[in-house]
This record gives sequence, C-alpha cells and structure tokens, in this order.
Amino acid sequence: MSTWKNCRCPECMFDRTWRVVFGVLALWALLYAICGCTSTVTPAAVEAHQASFDQGAQNSGLIAMLPGNAGALITPHARDRYNELIGIYGREFLPALPADYGITRDAGGYAITAEALQDFILMNTWHRMGREPKNK
Repeated sequence: MSTWKNCRCPECMFDRTWRVVFGVLALWALLYAICGCTSTVTPAAVEAHQASFDQGAQNSGLIAMLPGNAGALITPHARDRYNELIGIYGREFLPALPADYGITRDAGGYAITAEALQDFILMNTWHRMGREPKNK
C-alpha cells in the first residue's frame, strides 16, 4: 500500500510540490514579519538651537551676567527650574545641594553664584539627556 508521500503519480507529485512551495513561502513570510516588526526606527533627538522664552524675552531665565565672574541674575521661573532640578539631582553632589543653594534675592530677580550656575547647567544637561539620578 502506498501513501501520497511515496506515490509517483503526477497528481501526488504536484500536490507535494505545492505543499513544499507553500511551506517555504509561509516560512519566508513569517521571517519577514518578525524581522520587519522588530527593527523600530527611532527619530533623532531634538536639540535646542536657541534660548527658550521666559517672561516674554528669549533668554531662558538668564537676565545678565554679574561682573567679575560673580554669577548671574536669573528670573523667578529659572529659580523654580533650578530648585526642581535640585530635587531630582541634588543628591548627586557632595555635599548634597539644598534648595536655593547659591541663590540670593536681588532687586532685578535672583542672583546665582558662579558655582551654582555651573551646577544648574550640569543638572539641566543631565535632565535633557534623560539621565536617571543614581542617588534617589
């Protein structure tokens, strides 16, 4: 007794050929779907090329640099951003940064020391990078 696998008649050979062709096509389609769905295209990161607006002026909250590398004058909104970043990354520094570190009240807004301004820039860079704080 012969089965269709061993049969040499043209009908069985034709059936076997189409089964093999269908199997190969199904396997190819499966591999194509897996490879096509796993490689995700991620867009390039958007980099800021200009200062953001703060209080109607395009200054990112930096009003003026103080003479003699003493620091800078910043807006209240920039101070709020600074304190928010201290809340996230303040423990990354030794000793840990308290709120309003290096900031004093000034007639034109707030004065920030050069050291605190450098820390502000560093923490802002970390935030833009999406860096998670190591010391939570």
